[in-house]
Amino acid sequence: MIKKLLKPIFAVMILLLIGAGSYGVRYHYEIFAEKAPFSDIYWQNDKIMVVHQGEVYQWIEAENINMNEVVAFAKKAYRHKWKRRIQGDYLRLMDEQGHWLFFSTAVTLKDKQGKSLQTQVSLLVEHRESVQKNSMNTEKVIREHNKDIPAHLTYLTRRIDGYQRPPNSPLSSGENLDLNFALPMNTWLTPTQVIDDLSVMEYQIKHHYAYADLKGADYPLAIDAIIDDLGNGITKRDLGLQLKRLLALFGDGHTRVSMSALKTPSLMLPFKVKKIDDVYYAITKTGLLNDEYPQLVAIDGIAIEDLQQLAGELVAKGSPQSYQKSSLSYLRRYELLRRLLDVPESSTAQVTLSNQSKTITKQVTLLGPKLLKRARKKSHHKLMDNNIGYLYLHKMEKSDEYQAWLHQVMDEFKDTDGLVIDIRGNGGGSRKPTYTLLPYFLTEPKVINVNAFRIDAKNNPQVDEPLGDLEKRMAYPGNSVHWNGAEKQVIDNFLPSFTPQWSLPQGKFSDWHFSVVSPAKTHYNKPVTVLMDAGNFSASDIFLAAFKGTKNVTLLGTPSSGGSGYARVMFLLRSGLFYLQSQMASFQPNGQLYDGNGVMPDVRVDAVLSDYIDDNDRVLALALKMLTTL
Repeated sequence: MIKKLLKPIFAVMILLLIGAGSYGVRYHYEIFAEKAPFSDIYWQNDKIMVVHQGEVYQWIEAENINMNEVVAFAKKAYRHKWKRRIQGDYLRLMDEQGHWLFFSTAVTLKDKQGKSLQTQVSLLVEHRESVQKNSMNTEKVIREHNKDIPAHLTYLTRRIDGYQRPPNSPLSSGENLDLNFALPMNTWLTPTQVIDDLSVMEYQIKHHYAYADLKGADYPLAIDAIIDDLGNGITKRDLGLQLKRLLALFGDGHTRVSMSALKTPSLMLPFKVKKIDDVYYAITKTGLLNDEYPQLVAIDGIAIEDLQQLAGELVAKGSPQSYQKSSLSYLRRYELLRRLLDVPESSTAQVTLSNQSKTITKQVTLLGPKLLKRARKKSHHKLMDNNIGYLYLHKMEKSDEYQAWLHQVMDEFKDTDGLVIDIRGNGGGSRKPTYTLLPYFLTEPKVINVNAFRIDAKNNPQVDEPLGDLEKRMAYPGNSVHWNGAEKQVIDNFLPSFTPQWSLPQGKFSDWHFSVVSPAKTHYNKPVTVLMDAGNFSASDIFLAAFKGTKNVTLLGTPSSGGSGYARVMFLLRSGLFYLQSQMASFQPNGQLYDGNGVMPDVRVDAVLSDYIDDNDRVLALALKMLTTL
């Protein structure tokens, strides 16, 4: 049995190292952060004491680093929060000292008799100085489950593996999370195991999820729908798909089950689908799938509207532009959609096209991910005609090298007559580029983001201490020692006029935390146009809201998708599945939530068909024209 499991365990470890579903590495220290090797860490004078396997030890070394050195580093890096970093953010702390860890760490301990113990300690469970229950919390909601499931929720239970245990399907190991996490997606789960995981998930949503109450989603009834349909059991993959649909009800793009982690069927349509004025188009790398019959009507006789609705079940019901972009993107996962519809498998599809008067059918071959090579875009800058600077940001990168490049760009462009900052298609990343670029366009500090952290009132966490609990989002309470005098005054002036779109449920959130950017020594006072679209999400939303309303700056394009949730990873013990859950409510300076709204452009320019099939960049041309006529 152990030999059989080695291969899937190894495969999962490789998956985690290369992505863990698009987040695992890119945001490793954001969603997998706040881990520690011990649940009980405290100080005895200058000694760090821990409880390990029921015994008290002094913590001497971590990864062969003396703990005195670790403490000195933490004090320098985190000031007032140094103890909390050691107690609850060990993974990040060690990374910054050159040790990349994931599941375990090497430690040296000393017992009361002075005897040393060198051991490997698990980091799988996260701990936080009694501030928050760990992400493998086993507290549950115990209640009677409704068996009268309304018809509109039955879609939640769609499966691709079916209701019978697949051949050679392993079984969940019970309470070994390490092993369950590594088990393949065809692992068979019993109804009892699933109900146990769902009861834990319901507790996590109810007590720790920032947007649990935002849209009035009846998630207990949605959970009941999944339970009512369990039959003799379900595969790990099908349960993951059902949880993905459930979490989509909240409309929060950060809260989700990662699709790539579920290993779903991977053959895809050889074209992208775009929708303009309620008309669908099939767009290839070279243009329309068929120039004479441009409109996409159906695939395999299934109306394209119905296929988009099916794909939309798996994406967050957020802003209209976010839903459309994501559902059309998922529509391309055609082999998965066919499996959900129980359509026979095939490597080809019959596509129906129209020119409004006639229709034709064209056979296309589905492609695997390796054949769907995307154009590799890179951030770059150049000087354009009429002395206009152009800066394209493909991603919001956090590296020091990237920030140095941005400073270099602004130095090169200091004498230009205008500037275009193009972030179209930039899906986010780090907030650092906002803090690097925006200061060049300010003459006084500016509040760019207002947040509140979801708390568990039962545990009464002290999230409003001087540095607050959102330092990783560069946000601090109004009374924080972080602020200088000018920044504190800007917050005081801002707060009376701040009217949040959503009144936060009483007792469930921290006090307001603010993100403030202050001016740079060098000020760029020429006109600036920022290009945006629905491809902007997360840190790119923050960027847009920060620049919006800034003097001489115009946002041009279509609304961004909207999302700013501070995702945290949550594990389910019995299935070994993990999902992301937002722990922060985030508002634009105008009071609007990012989620469900997005950032609105100052000048809206909706897409037309030529934008997808021509090389000419109509939006950029308009931006340059606007800048040269000002």
